[in-house]
Amino acid sequence: MSSLKVIKSIEQYHIYCDELERLTSIEQSSVENEEEIELLTVLIEKWDEDHIASAPLHPVELLKHLMEMHDINAAALSENTGIDKTVLSKIINNKKSFSKEVIRTLANYFKVKQEAFNRPYVIGESNETVTQQFRSTLSLIKEKEDKYTTLPGNLKNKTSTTFDNLTIQKMAKQVFINLAVKDLQKSMDFYTALGFTNNPQFSDDTGKCMVWSDDIFVMLLSHEKFAGFTNKPIADTKSSIGGLFSLSVDSVDEVNTIVDNGLKAGGIEPNEMRDYGFMQQRTIEDFDGHTWEVFYMDISKFPTGQPDVQ
Repeated sequence: MSSLKVIKSIEQYHIYCDELERLTSIEQSSVENEEEIELLTVLIEKWDEDHIASAPLHPVELLKHLMEMHDINAAALSENTGIDKTVLSKIINNKKSFSKEVIRTLANYFKVKQEAFNRPYVIGESNETVTQQFRSTLSLIKEKEDKYTTLPGNLKNKTSTTFDNLTIQKMAKQVFINLAVKDLQKSMDFYTALGFTNNPQFSDDTGKCMVWSDDIFVMLLSHEKFAGFTNKPIADTKSSIGGLFSLSVDSVDEVNTIVDNGLKAGGIEPNEMRDYGFMQQRTIEDFDGHTWEVFYMDISKFPTGQPDVQ
């Protein structure tokens, strides 16, 4: 695509998004393509910043609106997605939060980003209040789109365009580490001591979502829950090891604080600190034998391998 310019219409926005998707799907991208990807990303993000409402759409009302747009009721949605009918009914009536699996399923079905449903909200809040908040957000969207576009159409069509934007935007790359544990509460307390925080929206009596950063999560799953994702037997990680998980931190003191807190919470340190000069590392195991290496690295001390000049 030649002569890229500032985006001034929703049609141009979609053309640029399609082109960005095409370029990023190329396995061996050229330097020229990489530069075009970078420029397209900047232009698209600028449009998003200027035109998409900053107020989040309420997940429950968003689901209802998408169902209306696709002319589908709860029974049909349950049948098409495999989501339990009772669970779906409770979500729609704001009596149950969206689980991780439900969010993934609905996002795939309606072709929107998972983040559209992954927003905090109050369970049990009255439908009238929720609907008022949702309509207020839609009004804000309409005001923004009326200001910057000349597209005809009613509010539903304009809102649909905003949902399309949610679909096309590149999703953040995140890491989810799933671990089978025998005692969920005990394990959650241990990881909390290490510095993780619990996300209750993605937690229930079969799994706990533990957050390390915006993009790194550990899913602590009961053996029964974990077994539902694989056909292989669950390994006894107390007697054998299938992987090592590493966490980088900002100082040696932080390494020591994290591991010492883990030891106080019942963890095991299988070996002494390793000091490689440019990196210091300590290791700790949880109650199920999952092994974490916590390290600090000073890249300025990394050996270059170059001989000294006399």
